[in-house]
Amino acid sequence: MAVSEPSRSRDLDKLLLRPGHIIGPNFEPGPELREAIKESVKVLVVGAGGLGCELLKDLALTGFRTLMLEDVGKPKAEVAAKRVMERVNGVNITPHFCRIEDKPLDFYSDFNIIVLGLDSIEARSYINGVACGFLEYDSDDNPRDETVKPMVDGGTEGFKGHARIILPGTTPCFECTIWLFPPQVKFPLCTLAETPRTAAHCIEYAHLIKWDEVHSGKSFDPDNPEDMQWVYSEAVKRAELFGIPGVTYSLTQFIDQLEDHPRLLLTRVSVSHRGKNLYMQAPPVLEEMTRSNLDLPLFDLMGGISKDIVHVNGMAAKVTRSNLV
Repeated sequence: MAVSEPSRSRDLDKLLLRPGHIIGPNFEPGPELREAIKESVKVLVVGAGGLGCELLKDLALTGFRTLMLEDVGKPKAEVAAKRVMERVNGVNITPHFCRIEDKPLDFYSDFNIIVLGLDSIEARSYINGVACGFLEYDSDDNPRDETVKPMVDGGTEGFKGHARIILPGTTPCFECTIWLFPPQVKFPLCTLAETPRTAAHCIEYAHLIKWDEVHSGKSFDPDNPEDMQWVYSEAVKRAELFGIPGVTYSLTQFIDQLEDHPRLLLTRVSVSHRGKNLYMQAPPVLEEMTRSNLDLPLFDLMGGISKDIVHVNGMAAKVTRSNLV
């Protein structure tokens, strides 16, 4: 048997050229996998921040040659793509700079793997819904391999971090485990400054960013009607600029009290009992699968148990929780 030519990474070859206990039953090791990574596999990296740039560099060094980088900031996306291509020969990175919601679904269907470097729970939920939306099942209710869009999700907080692989139809999706994230009412400044998506983002922009720009050295007083009116007016301007509805004076007052009242009205609701999902409002494929449970008594769904704990999780309707960067 001819010895295959060593690639850039010895560790990668150990995964691709021999079997192991962490691989699936359909995995067939061999040098052709290395060539497939170079020539055939297209990877989308969403986010060009601290995590996204590292992901882009590592994927290029691993051997992936066709990469797409999507971020809301044109300078970040272009600079990251340019620098990695300068340092890694043969890699082709195409930067895109827009909101993830602005891309048609056909754009995402063109990729074999989606890797997330995002700090927003809302954005990660959206991409999760997109990936799960491509999933189809065969006549035996098994996921069709060609419709499975693997997604790699990760997050960092200081020196801590996590990463996981999400295989729609096989592993829990992002929405299945969204309850693991603590309820937070703070927003990353990059979201407020560059990609506001909700009325709360506009209000927090006016409060946390615009106020200091205009009133340098003066503290915002939520009990002062004039200060509150100024924040409200600036939030309305911000919302009109980005076409975001829902900014009201009462909501502006309400935002200042969110830390004391983080749970009000929930969207993207999930209901589970002893680890079993009884209902998932998102993504659509799981909502359809669990919708029939809404017509059944909770007593029956709990297996005839008269008293137990049912977990209900979701996201605040008027604000968006975000994961720490």
